[in-house]
This record gives sequence, structure tokens and C-alpha cells, in this order.
Amino acid sequence: MKTILLPPGIGDNHWILLKLRSFMEVHAPGETFRAHIWDPDGKPRALEWLQRIPWLEVGGYFRHPWTHEYNEVYGTGPRQVIEGFEGFDYLIGVNPALERGCAMSEVLPECVTEWDYEVVPTEEEMQFGEHFLRHNGPYILLFFCNHGFYAEHWLQHLPVKKLVGFIQALATAYPHTKLVLTGKDWDVDFSTQLAAAAGTPQVISLAGQTTLPQLLGLIRHARAFVGFPAGNGMVAQHLGCPTLMIWCGESYRARFHKDFSTNWVDPKKVGSVYTPVYVDSFQEDVCLSALNDMERARRQLMGRAQCSDNVSEV
Repeated sequence: MKTILLPPGIGDNHWILLKLRSFMEVHAPGETFRAHIWDPDGKPRALEWLQRIPWLEVGGYFRHPWTHEYNEVYGTGPRQVIEGFEGFDYLIGVNPALERGCAMSEVLPECVTEWDYEVVPTEEEMQFGEHFLRHNGPYILLFFCNHGFYAEHWLQHLPVKKLVGFIQALATAYPHTKLVLTGKDWDVDFSTQLAAAAGTPQVISLAGQTTLPQLLGLIRHARAFVGFPAGNGMVAQHLGCPTLMIWCGESYRARFHKDFSTNWVDPKKVGSVYTPVYVDSFQEDVCLSALNDMERARRQLMGRAQCSDNVSEV
């Protein structure tokens, strides 16, 4: 049994999962791996995502303050793997490489990228998503927050008044579709503020009210996902939900290379399932057009699948 320690976020782990099965085969063929999540800040959130990966055993949270090694693989350091750390065989993190604009082929370069790794849904998440859709009709998920670097960079270019105007534009463009704000407990106040400012019952907030399984259920049945970059949107595009992700602009490029908005996405999905836009050149009509394009691509894909299912064997 080999043990691996992974970073705290769902998005952080999604990037690693694109390479992890190959990493296991390259570094310890035939071994079983058990994954643990580093929790440095008392905000555990990624373990249930790992539990949906059928080929990976999952341990628990490693509750420990940040260390130099943590910064090396998760912050700004050069390494992606540290062996023999705190009793774990491997500490893995790929954030700095991706943030610098490295292609996925350059991340853990000895490993193959598995763009479509399997995520097994639970009965709870499927039932929750189906129930919400049945009782509310079609909906688009939203995620916006006002803490940390989002406040310092995103909201400097996309202030609350402009963000509310965009939500209202979505409501006008999709008059029979609920707009559902999502987030964790620390996003409740901002999401409530946005929902109230939008001034329509079409916009509701579920921030702080859903478990991860429930959020995944919502994603699987959503018409689209729109919001700032975070694990929920990164998971949404992986699960096939049309995702419009609003990235930082030039003010944050010192840390995030422009290619970071796409280098972790399957190239086949860019423009059809996933579209990035940027706060310093933000235009409502561009966003609405991108959503329409992704919805059109989704309908075409579903139509082809249905035609394939209906083909009779000769």
C-alpha cells in the first residue's frame, strides 16, 4: 500500500486526477494507493470528490498547518512531487506548473493524461439533482465570491453593480430558467446580496445549503454553470455541464499565465463544453453568445447519441 497526500481543493485534485492513475502505474506498478487530503485551514472539502473515483482508495484528512513543502507543490515552488513527507510516500501538487502556463503534457511529464477519468455518481446526488429539476424546472448554476484574491482582482474589474447587471441579463436571456447561486458557508452573505440586488424571484441562493453530493447532483442536471474559477466549475466541465468561467485579467497575470484558463481542459471541450472569458474585457453579449454556442453543441452531441442508440442492427 502506497500513501499519497494531496492538496485541499476540489479543483486542485481534479488536475492531479488527470495524471494520477498513470502516476501510480509508473511509480509503483501493481501497488494500491490510498489518498489523503491536506487540510491546513480547517475547511475540509475534497474528500468526497475522491471517493467517487473507482480505482482509488481514500483515507482521511491530514490536519496540519502549512509548511515549506506545502508551498513547494501548492504555492509557488518548483516541485510537483516530494517523496517521504510526514509518513506519506508521496506529496503531490501541480498548481504552480499549471499557473505558470505549462501544458498538461509538461505536468508530471512521465505520466499520461486521462482527460475523461471516471467519476461514479452516488444515488444521493442523482436523486437530489432530479428532484430539484423536477420541482424548479431548468436552471443555471452561478458561483461568485468576494473574499481573498477574488475581491482583490476579479471584483476590481467586475464590481458588484456590474455583476448584478450580468445576472439580470442572464435572467432576461433565459426567462424560464432559474439562476441558482452556489457556494460554501463563507459565500452565503455575498450570494444573498447578489440575489437580493437582482430583484427577481428567478434568482435564488443555495450558498451554504448544499453538501458536496447535492452540489454534484445539481451540476449533473444543470443547463449550464457560470462563475469565477474554483473547483465547482472545474468539476462542472469535467462532468459535461456547459461551463462559462470568468477569469482574472492582466492585473493577476503576474501569478496566473494566460494559458492557465485552458491548459487543464481537454482541448476537445474548449468552445463546446468550456469557455473562458476575462474580467478586464468582460462583455455580457460575448458571455451570452458563448452560452448559446455551448448549448447548441450539447444538443448536437445528444442528438448524435440518440441517433446512435436508435440504429437497428442488421
